[in-house]
Amino acid sequence: MRLYRPALLNAKNKEGLTALHLALDARDLACVRFLWERGAIDLSDPDGNHSLLRLHCESRPDCHDIVRFLIARSARLDHRNKQGQTALMAQVDTGDTGFVRLLLAAGADPSLKDNQGFDAIAYALHSDKEGTLVALLAGGACVSGKHLRMSGHRLRPYLLRYLDNCRTGSSMQKVAPLSLSTSEI
Repeated sequence: MRLYRPALLNAKNKEGLTALHLALDARDLACVRFLWERGAIDLSDPDGNHSLLRLHCESRPDCHDIVRFLIARSARLDHRNKQGQTALMAQVDTGDTGFVRLLLAAGADPSLKDNQGFDAIAYALHSDKEGTLVALLAGGACVSGKHLRMSGHRLRPYLLRYLDNCRTGSSMQKVAPLSLSTSEI
């Protein structure tokens, strides 16, 4: 005997949120797992955010377990919300280096641009987040002259050091390796 109706798992409330959205907002891995394993679909909320874009861990390791869970179940890494923002851009902006590394190790694309033409490096520069900038550079993000013009004095040395990496094909990972491999996700 079933105690739930599969169709109701994906029903939206008055604000357009599903049970999965609410479980992600509460950062409740047990509830996320329960819903996902019973057929909850990773639907977008009214702003176009899906699971990885809704989740804000604020560098909490227990929340990163939810990220690993979602990635292992093929959550959409490069899905864009209505502003064109990806989960990688959102987490770079919040400064959650661990979340950024998880996304990069899983294959998130740091070169994607939002509706205003900003990529993940631009988000790191705008929010002045050194840790996420270093994680992006270690993950192979390309630096351009546009990024140099956006940068302040504190972050400029990182950009200058890696400006030619994408043109020359040299790898950032030789200089600043990511501490997480894809197999650890």
